[in-house]
Amino acid sequence: MFHDTSSVKKERALGPPSKKPLRRLLFGPRVLKAVFWLVAIGYRLYRLGAKLLEILG
Repeated sequence: MFHDTSSVKKERALGPPSKKPLRRLLFGPRVLKAVFWLVAIGYRLYRLGAKLLEILG
């Protein structure tokens, strides 16, 4: 078990340094805002579709 933790630490130390900027890009405030708006718009469209189906049905 001790050997596993030491190997993991070594991998982390030798890992590529470009990991953090990529994570920052993927989970940046701009991306989160865009995802939030997409979800909000999709939900509103879904609600609108449900209402239209109720009216038509």
